Amino acid sequence: MKESSTFKCLAVDMGASNVRIMLGTVSHTGIEYREIYRFANTIIEKDAHERWDIEHILHEIIMGLNQAVDIAGIGIASIGVDAWGVDFAMLDASGKLMELPVAYRDKRTAGMEEKWLGMMSREETFQRSGINFYIFNTLFQLLSMKDSEKLAATSRILFLPCYVLSKLGGKAVNELTISSTSQLLNASSGNWDPVIIEHLGISSDILGEVCAPGTILGEVDHPELEMPGTRTIAVCSHDTASAVVSVPFGDEASVFISTGTWCLLGIESDQPILSQDALEEGFTNERGYGGSYRCLKNIVGLW
Repeated sequence: MKESSTFKCLAVDMGASNVRIMLGTVSHTGIEYREIYRFANTIIEKDAHERWDIEHILHEIIMGLNQAVDIAGIGIASIGVDAWGVDFAMLDASGKLMELPVAYRDKRTAGMEEKWLGMMSREETFQRSGINFYIFNTLFQLLSMKDSEKLAATSRILFLPCYVLSKLGGKAVNELTISSTSQLLNASSGNWDPVIIEHLGISSDILGEVCAPGTILGEVDHPELEMPGTRTIAVCSHDTASAVVSVPFGDEASVFISTGTWCLLGIESDQPILSQDALEEGFTNERGYGGSYRCLKNIVGLW
């Protein structure tokens, strides 16, 4: 990189307890990170469910992005958004948010694992999706809504970081790493598993296409933002996937621990690990950057 050139980008890191906006600057001297904005994120109670106030989150993000523009000026090259997994926004045929997204800690999934196992075995589900059984998985959230009028009226489902990016100006698509947390994605093909989707009674059309991390989705286009030419990029939209990209793995025996609201212990692999032992020991296979897999296990977290 020439001494006179710099590259500026923004990261919106959505966490279950707080959201922060970081400015990254790349120059001939290296990479610098600066926290621009941070705000608390909490689950709210509405209409008998625990939910994320995604409209408030988006409002705060826009405030933070405007502060970033004030600090960095024009010429911010790109913006990406990551977040926790499994939770999603439901949109109607006009693209309007139908309701505040229900949070993974909501009790609507009670009994759904048993209901699912009456439709497909634990072993087949794991072989298909690579994802272990957690009661908050998107699979069980959607199963709790099966045959409901609300799900029937849903035109599109977007995972939360993908929804936020679409509201900032990106194409409305689901990114691979966040999609893999759902237990709906086929572990081998990287597309929605047709048998799992059929058992849920939904069409893959409402999930839409799955894009690879690093895909350019458009440019910022929001009435409250002046960011000409800033590209919206589908980064590794699952926060753990984004964190693991930065790990300097030395060899195949390297192990990572990701700490936060959730703490995760795992390895990076070029293939999913779908053995019976992996299933029984609670390991799961999420997608990473460059065709990789993260074989990991949830351990004690900070929340």
